[in-house]
Amino acid sequence: MGIKAVRKDRGVSPLSHLISDIKSKKRYLFSVVAILILIAGIIVSFLLNLTLLGIILAAIIPVIVTIMVFSDSKREITRKTQVLELQNSMEKKERFIADFSHSIRTPLSNFSLIINHLTETNLNDKQRELLETLTASTGNMVTVVDDLTRRTAQEISFGSRKKIKFNLVSSLQNTIELFKPEHQGSIKFNIKAGEGIDKNYLSDPVTIKQIFLDLFNSFVVKNISDLKIDISLKIVGTSGKAEIIESTINANKTIQFLRYDPDNPGTIKSISAKLIIIEGGKYSTTTSENGSVFKFTIPFEPVIEEKSISEVAKRIQELNTSMDVRKKLSDADILLVEDNPMNQKIVSITLQSVVKSIDTAINGKEALDMFGKSNYDLILMDIQLPVMDGITAVRKIRELEASTSKHTPIIAITANAMIGDKEKCLSAGMDEYISKPFQPNQLIGLIEKFISG
Repeated sequence: MGIKAVRKDRGVSPLSHLISDIKSKKRYLFSVVAILILIAGIIVSFLLNLTLLGIILAAIIPVIVTIMVFSDSKREITRKTQVLELQNSMEKKERFIADFSHSIRTPLSNFSLIINHLTETNLNDKQRELLETLTASTGNMVTVVDDLTRRTAQEISFGSRKKIKFNLVSSLQNTIELFKPEHQGSIKFNIKAGEGIDKNYLSDPVTIKQIFLDLFNSFVVKNISDLKIDISLKIVGTSGKAEIIESTINANKTIQFLRYDPDNPGTIKSISAKLIIIEGGKYSTTTSENGSVFKFTIPFEPVIEEKSISEVAKRIQELNTSMDVRKKLSDADILLVEDNPMNQKIVSITLQSVVKSIDTAINGKEALDMFGKSNYDLILMDIQLPVMDGITAVRKIRELEASTSKHTPIIAITANAMIGDKEKCLSAGMDEYISKPFQPNQLIGLIEKFISG
Protein backbone atom coordinates (compact mmCIF):
# COMPACT_ATOMS: atom_id res chain seq x y z
CA MET A 1 0.00 0.00 0.00
CA GLY A 2 1.49 3.34 -1.01
CA ILE A 3 1.82 6.35 1.20
CA LYS A 4 -0.67 9.05 0.37
CA ALA A 5 0.17 12.70 0.75
CA VAL A 6 -1.68 14.27 3.63
CA ARG A 7 -2.78 17.89 3.48
CA LYS A 8 -1.56 19.92 6.40
CA ASP A 9 -4.43 20.71 8.74
CA ARG A 10 -5.35 24.34 8.98
CA GLY A 11 -6.93 24.00 12.38
CA VAL A 12 -6.81 26.59 15.12
CA SER A 13 -3.34 26.81 16.66
CA PRO A 14 -2.75 26.52 20.44
CA LEU A 15 -1.70 30.20 20.48
CA SER A 16 -5.02 31.19 18.90
CA HIS A 17 -6.81 29.11 21.56
CA LEU A 18 -4.93 30.99 24.29
CA ILE A 19 -5.58 34.47 22.82
CA SER A 20 -9.28 33.67 22.33
CA ASP A 21 -9.57 32.41 25.90
CA ILE A 22 -7.88 35.53 27.30
CA LYS A 23 -10.21 37.83 25.32
CA SER A 24 -13.27 35.88 26.52
CA LYS A 25 -12.19 36.20 30.15
CA LYS A 26 -11.59 39.93 29.74
CA ARG A 27 -15.08 40.41 28.24
CA TYR A 28 -16.62 38.41 31.07
CA LEU A 29 -14.76 40.45 33.70
CA PHE A 30 -15.79 43.70 31.99
CA SER A 31 -19.45 42.60 32.02
CA VAL A 32 -19.35 41.77 35.74
CA VAL A 33 -17.76 45.15 36.55
CA ALA A 34 -20.37 46.92 34.41
CA ILE A 35 -23.21 45.19 36.28
CA LEU A 36 -21.71 46.17 39.63
CA ILE A 37 -21.40 49.79 38.47
CA LEU A 38 -25.01 49.75 37.25
CA ILE A 39 -26.24 48.38 40.60
CA ALA A 40 -24.32 51.13 42.40
CA GLY A 41 -25.84 53.71 39.99
CA ILE A 42 -29.35 52.38 40.64
CA ILE A 43 -28.88 52.68 44.41
CA VAL A 44 -27.51 56.23 44.08
CA SER A 45 -30.34 57.19 41.67
CA PHE A 46 -33.05 56.11 44.10
CA LEU A 47 -31.27 57.80 47.02
CA LEU A 48 -31.27 61.04 45.02
CA ASN A 49 -34.91 60.49 43.94
CA LEU A 50 -33.84 60.05 40.30
CA THR A 51 -36.38 57.28 39.77
CA LEU A 52 -36.42 57.37 35.95
CA LEU A 53 -32.63 57.07 35.76
CA GLY A 54 -32.74 54.18 38.20
CA ILE A 55 -35.33 52.35 36.09
CA ILE A 56 -33.26 52.86 32.93
CA LEU A 57 -30.12 51.55 34.61
CA ALA A 58 -32.07 48.56 35.98
CA ALA A 59 -33.34 47.77 32.48
CA ILE A 60 -29.77 47.65 31.16
CA ILE A 61 -28.72 44.88 33.57
CA PRO A 62 -30.89 42.10 31.97
CA VAL A 63 -29.48 43.09 28.57
CA ILE A 64 -25.90 42.65 29.84
CA VAL A 65 -26.80 39.36 31.53
CA THR A 66 -28.37 38.10 28.30
CA ILE A 67 -25.24 39.06 26.37
CA MET A 68 -23.10 37.27 28.98
CA VAL A 69 -25.18 34.08 28.74
CA PHE A 70 -25.08 34.22 24.96
CA SER A 71 -21.30 34.75 25.02
CA ASP A 72 -20.84 31.86 27.45
CA SER A 73 -22.91 29.60 25.24
CA LYS A 74 -20.99 30.68 22.13
CA ARG A 75 -17.68 30.25 23.94
CA GLU A 76 -18.65 26.71 25.03
CA ILE A 77 -19.65 25.78 21.47
CA THR A 78 -16.36 27.20 20.19
CA ARG A 79 -14.40 25.28 22.84
CA LYS A 80 -16.12 22.00 21.94
CA THR A 81 -15.48 22.67 18.25
CA GLN A 82 -11.80 23.35 18.95
CA VAL A 83 -11.49 20.17 21.02
CA LEU A 84 -13.15 18.16 18.25
CA GLU A 85 -10.85 19.72 15.64
CA LEU A 86 -7.80 18.91 17.76
CA GLN A 87 -8.96 15.33 18.33
CA ASN A 88 -9.66 14.84 14.61
CA SER A 89 -6.25 16.28 13.79
CA MET A 90 -4.56 13.85 16.20
CA GLU A 91 -6.54 10.92 14.78
CA LYS A 92 -5.48 11.88 11.23
CA LYS A 93 -1.88 12.05 12.39
CA GLU A 94 -2.11 8.66 14.09
CA ARG A 95 -3.65 7.10 10.94
CA PHE A 96 -0.95 8.63 8.74
CA ILE A 97 1.84 7.35 11.02
CA ALA A 98 0.19 3.90 11.15
CA ASP A 99 -0.06 3.80 7.33
CA PHE A 100 3.54 4.97 7.00
CA SER A 101 4.75 2.37 9.49
CA HIS A 102 2.81 -0.38 7.70
CA SER A 103 4.14 0.67 4.29
CA ILE A 104 7.78 0.70 5.33
CA ARG A 105 7.73 -2.40 7.56
CA THR A 106 6.64 -4.69 4.71
CA PRO A 107 9.66 -4.05 2.44
CA LEU A 108 11.96 -4.01 5.49
CA SER A 109 10.69 -7.46 6.40
CA ASN A 110 11.39 -8.67 2.87
CA PHE A 111 14.90 -7.17 3.04
CA SER A 112 15.60 -9.00 6.31
CA LEU A 113 14.37 -12.35 4.98
CA ILE A 114 16.22 -12.03 1.65
CA ILE A 115 19.44 -11.02 3.42
CA ASN A 116 19.12 -14.05 5.67
CA HIS A 117 18.80 -16.36 2.66
CA LEU A 118 21.75 -14.71 0.90
CA THR A 119 24.03 -15.23 3.90
CA GLU A 120 23.49 -18.98 3.50
CA THR A 121 24.86 -18.93 -0.08
CA ASN A 122 28.51 -18.98 -1.22
CA LEU A 123 29.80 -15.42 -1.15
CA ASN A 124 33.20 -13.91 -1.71
CA ASP A 125 34.68 -11.44 0.77
CA LYS A 126 33.49 -8.37 -1.13
CA GLN A 127 29.94 -9.69 -1.44
CA ARG A 128 29.84 -10.61 2.24
CA GLU A 129 31.10 -7.14 3.20
CA LEU A 130 28.39 -5.49 1.10
CA LEU A 131 25.78 -7.81 2.60
CA GLU A 132 26.90 -6.95 6.14
CA THR A 133 26.58 -3.25 5.29
CA LEU A 134 23.06 -3.83 3.96
CA THR A 135 22.20 -5.79 7.11
CA ALA A 136 23.40 -2.91 9.32
CA SER A 137 21.50 -0.35 7.25
CA THR A 138 18.30 -2.40 7.43
CA GLY A 139 18.74 -2.73 11.18
CA ASN A 140 19.12 1.04 11.52
CA MET A 141 15.92 1.59 9.53
CA VAL A 142 14.08 -0.87 11.79
CA THR A 143 15.32 1.05 14.84
CA VAL A 144 14.07 4.34 13.34
CA VAL A 145 10.62 2.87 12.63
CA ASP A 146 10.41 1.39 16.14
CA ASP A 147 11.42 4.74 17.63
CA LEU A 148 8.72 6.43 15.53
CA THR A 149 6.18 3.97 16.92
CA ARG A 150 7.23 4.71 20.49
CA ARG A 151 7.31 8.50 20.04
CA THR A 152 3.94 8.51 18.28
CA ALA A 153 2.49 6.54 21.19
CA GLN A 154 3.42 9.38 23.55
CA GLU A 155 1.65 12.07 21.50
CA ILE A 156 -1.97 11.05 21.92
CA SER A 157 -5.44 12.43 21.92
CA PHE A 158 -7.44 12.03 25.10
CA GLY A 159 -10.60 10.93 23.33
CA SER A 160 -12.38 7.74 24.36
CA ARG A 161 -11.38 4.52 22.62
CA LYS A 162 -13.05 1.18 22.19
CA LYS A 163 -12.55 -1.17 25.11
CA ILE A 164 -11.31 -4.64 24.24
CA LYS A 165 -10.26 -7.79 26.02
CA PHE A 166 -6.55 -7.81 26.86
CA ASN A 167 -4.04 -9.28 29.29
CA LEU A 168 -2.49 -6.60 31.52
CA VAL A 169 0.73 -8.50 32.24
CA SER A 170 1.27 -9.37 28.57
CA SER A 171 0.63 -5.76 27.50
CA LEU A 172 3.15 -4.49 30.04
CA GLN A 173 5.77 -6.95 28.78
CA ASN A 174 5.04 -5.86 25.21
CA THR A 175 5.50 -2.21 26.22
CA ILE A 176 8.88 -2.96 27.78
CA GLU A 177 9.97 -4.63 24.53
CA LEU A 178 9.85 -1.20 22.84
CA PHE A 179 12.83 -0.12 24.98
CA LYS A 180 14.92 -3.30 24.97
CA PRO A 181 16.75 -3.02 21.63
CA GLU A 182 17.96 0.53 22.25
CA HIS A 183 18.71 0.22 25.96
CA GLN A 184 19.72 -3.43 26.30
CA GLY A 185 21.97 -3.78 29.33
CA SER A 186 21.58 -0.22 30.66
CA ILE A 187 18.03 -0.77 31.95
CA LYS A 188 16.83 -3.99 33.55
CA PHE A 189 13.11 -4.55 34.00
CA ASN A 190 11.58 -7.02 36.43
CA ILE A 191 7.82 -7.68 36.52
CA LYS A 192 6.06 -9.28 39.48
CA ALA A 193 2.37 -10.08 39.00
CA GLY A 194 0.28 -10.64 42.11
CA GLU A 195 -2.15 -13.49 42.61
CA GLY A 196 -5.16 -13.50 40.28
CA ILE A 197 -3.93 -10.65 38.10
CA ASP A 198 -2.65 -12.60 35.09
CA LYS A 199 -5.99 -12.75 33.30
CA ASN A 200 -8.01 -10.85 30.73
CA TYR A 201 -9.55 -7.46 31.49
CA LEU A 202 -11.93 -5.25 29.51
CA SER A 203 -10.36 -1.84 28.99
CA ASP A 204 -8.31 0.23 26.57
CA PRO A 205 -4.82 -1.30 26.30
CA VAL A 206 -3.58 1.69 24.30
CA THR A 207 -4.23 4.04 27.22
CA ILE A 208 -2.58 1.65 29.69
CA LYS A 209 0.49 1.40 27.46
CA GLN A 210 0.51 5.19 27.11
CA ILE A 211 0.80 5.51 30.88
CA PHE A 212 3.74 3.12 31.18
CA LEU A 213 5.45 4.57 28.09
CA ASP A 214 5.31 8.07 29.53
CA LEU A 215 6.65 6.89 32.89
CA PHE A 216 9.42 4.85 31.26
CA ASN A 217 10.35 7.81 29.07
CA SER A 218 11.05 9.88 32.19
CA PHE A 219 14.21 7.87 32.82
CA VAL A 220 15.04 6.79 29.27
CA VAL A 221 15.50 10.38 28.04
CA LYS A 222 18.03 11.02 30.81
CA ASN A 223 20.13 8.05 29.68
CA ILE A 224 20.64 6.72 33.22
CA SER A 225 22.98 3.73 33.24
CA ASP A 226 22.73 0.57 35.39
CA LEU A 227 19.10 1.29 36.15
CA LYS A 228 16.92 -1.42 37.68
CA ILE A 229 13.17 -1.07 37.43
CA ASP A 230 10.96 -3.37 39.51
CA ILE A 231 7.30 -3.32 38.50
CA SER A 232 4.69 -5.01 40.68
CA LEU A 233 0.99 -5.43 39.95
CA LYS A 234 -1.53 -6.45 42.58
CA ILE A 235 -5.24 -6.29 43.32
CA VAL A 236 -5.90 -3.98 46.28
CA GLY A 237 -9.69 -3.85 46.27
CA THR A 238 -12.89 -3.81 44.24
CA SER A 239 -15.33 -1.19 43.01
CA GLY A 240 -18.55 -2.69 41.71
CA LYS A 241 -17.59 -5.17 38.99
CA ALA A 242 -14.10 -3.71 38.68
CA GLU A 243 -10.90 -4.75 40.44
CA ILE A 244 -8.68 -1.96 41.73
CA ILE A 245 -5.16 -2.77 40.55
CA GLU A 246 -2.14 -1.06 42.04
CA SER A 247 0.94 -0.70 39.85
CA THR A 248 4.20 0.12 41.58
CA ILE A 249 7.29 1.20 39.64
CA ASN A 250 10.39 1.07 41.84
CA ALA A 251 13.65 2.53 40.48
CA ASN A 252 16.99 1.98 42.21
CA LYS A 253 18.04 5.54 41.35
CA THR A 254 16.51 8.98 41.81
CA ILE A 255 14.09 9.77 38.99
CA GLN A 256 11.54 12.51 38.44
CA PHE A 257 8.63 10.47 37.08
CA LEU A 258 6.33 13.45 36.58
CA ARG A 259 7.29 16.41 34.40
CA TYR A 260 6.28 19.90 35.53
CA ASP A 261 5.53 23.06 33.59
CA PRO A 262 8.52 25.43 34.11
CA ASP A 263 6.29 28.46 33.51
CA ASN A 264 3.76 27.30 36.12
CA PRO A 265 5.55 25.62 39.04
CA GLY A 266 3.43 22.86 40.53
CA THR A 267 1.51 22.21 37.29
CA ILE A 268 2.00 18.67 36.01
CA LYS A 269 2.55 18.23 32.27
CA SER A 270 2.90 14.43 32.31
CA ILE A 271 0.61 12.47 30.02
CA SER A 272 0.64 9.56 32.47
CA ALA A 273 -0.82 11.62 35.33
CA LYS A 274 -3.63 12.96 33.12
CA LEU A 275 -4.49 9.52 31.77
CA ILE A 276 -4.54 7.94 35.24
CA ILE A 277 -7.08 10.55 36.37
CA ILE A 278 -9.15 10.08 33.18
CA GLU A 279 -9.25 6.32 33.85
CA GLY A 280 -10.60 6.98 37.35
CA GLY A 281 -7.36 6.27 39.16
CA LYS A 282 -5.00 7.89 41.66
CA TYR A 283 -1.22 8.21 41.83
CA SER A 284 1.62 9.09 44.20
CA THR A 285 5.38 9.42 43.90
CA THR A 286 8.15 9.33 46.52
CA THR A 287 11.89 9.90 46.26
CA SER A 288 14.69 8.99 48.65
CA GLU A 289 18.41 8.22 48.63
CA ASN A 290 17.60 4.61 47.72
CA GLY A 291 15.66 5.57 44.59
CA SER A 292 12.21 6.64 43.43
CA VAL A 293 8.79 4.98 43.58
CA PHE A 294 5.70 5.73 41.53
CA LYS A 295 2.39 4.12 42.49
CA PHE A 296 -0.95 4.36 40.78
CA THR A 297 -4.28 2.57 40.94
CA ILE A 298 -6.78 2.05 38.12
CA PRO A 299 -10.04 0.06 38.15
CA PHE A 300 -10.21 -2.81 35.62
CA GLU A 301 -13.24 -4.92 34.82
CA PRO A 302 -12.33 -8.64 34.60
CA VAL A 303 -13.58 -10.48 31.52
CA ILE A 304 -16.05 -13.20 32.37
CA GLU A 305 -15.74 -15.74 29.57
CA GLU A 306 -18.94 -17.21 28.22
CA LYS A 307 -19.74 -20.65 29.54
CA SER A 308 -19.88 -22.25 26.08
CA ILE A 309 -16.42 -20.97 25.22
CA SER A 310 -15.04 -22.22 28.55
CA GLU A 311 -16.48 -25.67 27.89
CA VAL A 312 -14.85 -25.71 24.45
CA ALA A 313 -11.54 -24.67 25.99
CA LYS A 314 -11.86 -27.53 28.48
CA ARG A 315 -12.50 -30.04 25.68
CA ILE A 316 -9.51 -28.69 23.75
CA GLN A 317 -7.35 -29.07 26.84
CA GLU A 318 -8.53 -32.66 27.29
CA LEU A 319 -7.82 -33.35 23.62
CA ASN A 320 -4.31 -31.93 23.83
CA THR A 321 -3.59 -33.86 27.04
CA SER A 322 -4.62 -37.15 25.45
CA MET A 323 -2.10 -36.70 22.62
CA ASP A 324 1.11 -38.57 23.38
CA VAL A 325 3.20 -36.95 20.64
CA ARG A 326 2.72 -33.59 18.94
CA LYS A 327 3.16 -33.35 15.17
CA LYS A 328 6.63 -32.74 13.81
CA LEU A 329 7.26 -29.38 12.16
CA SER A 330 8.26 -31.15 8.94
CA ASP A 331 4.77 -32.74 8.78
CA ALA A 332 2.88 -29.49 9.26
CA ASP A 333 0.34 -28.11 6.79
CA ILE A 334 0.28 -24.30 6.90
CA LEU A 335 -2.23 -21.79 5.52
CA LEU A 336 -0.70 -18.40 4.67
CA VAL A 337 -3.25 -15.58 4.31
CA GLU A 338 -1.49 -12.75 2.47
CA ASP A 339 -2.63 -10.61 -0.49
CA ASN A 340 0.80 -9.31 -1.56
CA PRO A 341 2.44 -11.72 -4.09
CA MET A 342 5.96 -10.66 -3.09
CA ASN A 343 5.24 -11.24 0.60
CA GLN A 344 3.72 -14.63 -0.26
CA LYS A 345 6.87 -15.60 -2.13
CA ILE A 346 9.27 -14.49 0.62
CA VAL A 347 7.40 -16.28 3.42
CA SER A 348 7.01 -19.41 1.29
CA ILE A 349 10.77 -19.46 0.58
CA THR A 350 11.42 -19.09 4.29
CA LEU A 351 9.15 -21.98 5.30
CA GLN A 352 9.14 -24.41 2.39
CA SER A 353 12.21 -26.29 3.63
CA VAL A 354 10.90 -26.77 7.19
CA VAL A 355 7.18 -27.60 6.78
CA LYS A 356 5.27 -30.13 4.67
CA SER A 357 3.07 -27.77 2.67
CA ILE A 358 2.01 -24.12 2.43
CA ASP A 359 -1.34 -23.11 0.93
CA THR A 360 -2.05 -19.46 0.19
CA ALA A 361 -5.23 -17.39 0.48
CA ILE A 362 -5.36 -13.79 -0.77
CA ASN A 363 -8.15 -12.52 1.50
CA GLY A 364 -10.09 -13.39 4.63
CA LYS A 365 -13.09 -14.84 2.80
CA GLU A 366 -10.91 -17.19 0.74
CA ALA A 367 -9.10 -18.22 3.94
CA LEU A 368 -12.43 -19.00 5.60
CA ASP A 369 -13.49 -21.18 2.65
CA MET A 370 -10.16 -23.04 2.63
CA PHE A 371 -10.32 -23.54 6.39
CA GLY A 372 -13.70 -25.24 6.01
CA LYS A 373 -12.37 -27.67 3.38
CA SER A 374 -8.90 -28.56 4.73
CA ASN A 375 -7.38 -29.49 8.07
CA TYR A 376 -4.54 -27.03 8.66
CA ASP A 377 -2.13 -27.32 11.55
CA LEU A 378 -1.56 -23.56 11.74
CA ILE A 379 -2.64 -20.34 10.02
CA LEU A 380 -0.44 -17.29 9.35
CA MET A 381 -2.84 -14.35 9.07
CA ASP A 382 -2.18 -10.88 7.71
CA ILE A 383 -4.46 -8.11 9.03
CA GLN A 384 -4.97 -5.69 6.13
CA LEU A 385 -6.69 -7.84 3.52
CA PRO A 386 -9.22 -7.13 0.73
CA VAL A 387 -12.82 -8.45 0.78
CA MET A 388 -12.55 -9.58 4.44
CA ASP A 389 -9.82 -8.36 6.82
CA GLY A 390 -7.80 -10.68 9.04
CA ILE A 391 -9.51 -9.71 12.31
CA THR A 392 -12.96 -10.57 10.91
CA ALA A 393 -11.71 -13.82 9.39
CA VAL A 394 -10.23 -14.97 12.72
CA ARG A 395 -13.43 -14.19 14.60
CA LYS A 396 -15.45 -16.25 12.11
CA ILE A 397 -12.98 -19.14 12.36
CA ARG A 398 -13.30 -19.12 16.14
CA GLU A 399 -17.11 -19.08 15.80
CA LEU A 400 -16.90 -22.19 13.63
CA GLU A 401 -14.65 -23.89 16.18
CA ALA A 402 -16.85 -22.97 19.15
CA SER A 403 -19.08 -26.05 18.73
CA THR A 404 -16.18 -28.46 18.19
CA SER A 405 -13.10 -29.71 20.00
CA LYS A 406 -10.84 -28.17 17.37
CA HIS A 407 -8.53 -25.22 17.89
CA THR A 408 -6.25 -24.18 15.04
CA PRO A 409 -3.36 -21.96 16.14
CA ILE A 410 -3.44 -18.61 14.32
CA ILE A 411 -0.44 -16.28 14.26
CA ALA A 412 -0.83 -12.69 13.13
CA ILE A 413 2.07 -11.94 10.78
CA THR A 414 1.58 -8.29 9.98
CA ALA A 415 3.10 -4.87 9.41
CA ASN A 416 0.47 -3.40 11.77
CA ALA A 417 2.89 -2.73 14.61
CA MET A 418 1.50 0.38 16.26
CA ILE A 419 0.83 0.39 19.97
CA GLY A 420 -2.29 -1.64 20.76
CA ASP A 421 -2.28 -3.68 17.51
CA LYS A 422 -1.07 -6.82 19.28
CA GLU A 423 -3.91 -6.63 21.81
CA LYS A 424 -6.47 -6.20 19.01
CA CYS A 425 -5.19 -9.37 17.34
CA LEU A 426 -5.17 -11.42 20.54
CA SER A 427 -8.60 -10.10 21.54
CA ALA A 428 -10.00 -11.24 18.18
CA GLY A 429 -8.91 -14.82 18.90
CA MET A 430 -5.38 -15.07 17.56
CA ASP A 431 -2.89 -17.13 19.54
CA GLU A 432 0.21 -15.06 18.85
CA TYR A 433 1.45 -11.99 17.02
CA ILE A 434 4.67 -11.25 15.16
CA SER A 435 5.30 -7.87 13.56
CA LYS A 436 7.31 -7.12 10.47
CA PRO A 437 10.22 -6.98 10.05
CA PHE A 438 11.20 -10.27 11.68
CA GLN A 439 13.98 -12.81 11.37
CA PRO A 440 13.23 -16.26 9.85
CA ASN A 441 14.21 -18.07 13.05
CA GLN A 442 11.65 -15.95 14.96
CA LEU A 443 8.80 -17.10 12.74
CA ILE A 444 9.98 -20.72 12.56
CA GLY A 445 10.43 -20.86 16.33
CA LEU A 446 6.94 -19.47 16.89
CA ILE A 447 5.37 -21.99 14.50
CA GLU A 448 7.30 -24.85 16.10
CA LYS A 449 6.02 -23.83 19.54
CA PHE A 450 2.44 -24.48 18.43
CA ILE A 451 3.10 -27.45 16.17
CA SER A 452 5.62 -29.49 18.15
CA GLY A 453 4.97 -28.14 21.63
